[in-house]
Amino acid sequence: MREFLVPILALGLSGFCNAQQVTRIEPHDFGSLIDLYGPERSEVSWDFGFHRNRGRNVIEISGLAIDVWEGGLLSKSHQEKWKLKVVDPPYNWQQSNKTNKPFSELEQTTIDRWGDNQIPFVYTSTFSTEKENLKIIWLDWKNGRMEFEFGLVRCVLLFNETSYEYDDINKKHVVTHTGHLKSLLGIETRQTPENQLITVEYKPSDYSYILNVPYEMKGLKKAESKPWHQLLATMSREDQEAWTEFRTRWWKGDIHKNVDSDSKEWFNEKWLDSLRAKFPWMREAERSHRKLTPVEEQNYKEALAEQFCGFYSKFFEKSKISPEGRKAMLDLIKAEIFATPLNRAM
Repeated sequence: MREFLVPILALGLSGFCNAQQVTRIEPHDFGSLIDLYGPERSEVSWDFGFHRNRGRNVIEISGLAIDVWEGGLLSKSHQEKWKLKVVDPPYNWQQSNKTNKPFSELEQTTIDRWGDNQIPFVYTSTFSTEKENLKIIWLDWKNGRMEFEFGLVRCVLLFNETSYEYDDINKKHVVTHTGHLKSLLGIETRQTPENQLITVEYKPSDYSYILNVPYEMKGLKKAESKPWHQLLATMSREDQEAWTEFRTRWWKGDIHKNVDSDSKEWFNEKWLDSLRAKFPWMREAERSHRKLTPVEEQNYKEALAEQFCGFYSKFFEKSKISPEGRKAMLDLIKAEIFATPLNRAM
């Protein structure tokens, strides 16, 4: 009954060490610090795997930060991380749809910031030749070039191959084929809301960086339901049973079967029209989708709390919930309404 509230993503990702902790720097870190390995040996080379194993070519990019350029401008509200794997020939027939064509899979993690508060949303999409939503256009192992497309994005991947002839672990001479990433570019043509066509480019970030974003961890229940369930746990067993009975009757339609249509929904056009008449700024805010002023937000929340609590109070009176239980429920609803940030009037 509180689904109208805006979900708040309260879980963040953190991986920082304690400032007082002594961190050991390995020798190769010093080499990276002074760019000892040269421009070809970028940091992503450590996470870029190209090798040959028993006649099989494999490319693995464990996670590469991707900058998104829209119309020549670097997007500040959209970032991505790509994880790519290519196997030629594939490990099994299923990976290549029962053919001997190369297998490729791309895991695309997207971080989008929406709304006036730029709250990040993180989601992942998977593309592969097995699912037939990724297509390899060209694959040239000798010259280190791969072209592929997924969705509306066309990509070109360039890499170099290097041979090492000594295995330091086993102390014997072998030939190991490895490689490093030279470049990656994805291009997409997109239509803007103004019906203009722009070119969107996907390029690896020049340097690694830490991105702290709230990340929603899916549980069995919605996050906004937790305060409600905590309240129910503190109520008497009689009120808990009365609430369960009330909720069952509500979803069956027994409680509001004889109520007119406008009174079946607390958020209806009739009430909105009365609210627009009361607050002249509301129509303009709805049209422009602008952020509400503190005074406007307070007025709007007061109207929401009055309407929502008044609506359910009438139905609560038809239940067996005690007056104390009903008051505790309505007080919690009011508190949640005022604690929830609003970006716009609608």
